[in-house]
Amino acid sequence: MLKSGRLHGRAVDYYALGALLYEMLTGLPPHFSENRDEMYRKILHNNVEFPRYLSPMAKSILRGLLIKNPE
Repeated sequence: MLKSGRLHGRAVDYYALGALLYEMLTGLPPHFSENRDEMYRKILHNNVEFPRYLSPMAKSILRGLLIKNPE
């Protein structure tokens, strides 16, 4: 849990599905870094970057699933 003390609902399941799909399509998870602290910082503060080879439909699906704050 990146932000301790916060409860989560189903939205985290959609985000996890998006992260898995991103990794299946690109070979690496979104916001990947070998440094765990840097990866957590990227998850919290950076937008997902998409490789050029992903189709517009794949990018659209991933954008819909990888919403950090569903509120």
